[in-house]
Amino acid sequence: CTEYGWAPQGLSLEQFSNLLADPDSSCHCTNEDMVNILADISSCTKSADHDRQANTSSLFQILSGGADFLDSVALRRLVDMLEYPGDDKQWEADFSEMCTAYHWDAGGPTEVQFSDLLADVDSSCHC
Repeated sequence: CTEYGWAPQGLSLEQFSNLLADPDSSCHCTNEDMVNILADISSCTKSADHDRQANTSSLFQILSGGADFLDSVALRRLVDMLEYPGDDKQWEADFSEMCTAYHWDAGGPTEVQFSDLLADVDSSCHC
């Protein structure tokens, strides 16, 4: 991240696009490469039979890295994809409020609690 001047939280869409388009990058992808990658991802989704619980579980496992809960950093990855507008300081305050409001331990939600969060139509994480 430092070498390219990217934020530690990850790449913006523009930075990601530039990385894929850069022929000198180890992540360079042609359109054909991207179609194949999307096909692979699609087949993974289809193998889960579009079952919401299986998809939620898979998302939890990816974000948590195999941990039993999603800490602030892991859940931030999701909210950033959902276009969270706040900065790091605001996120820490919001995460703490979420822990209280949803009765999570300070470490963040378990997989069941995460599933409930995504299903909550009043949640900013509803999807």
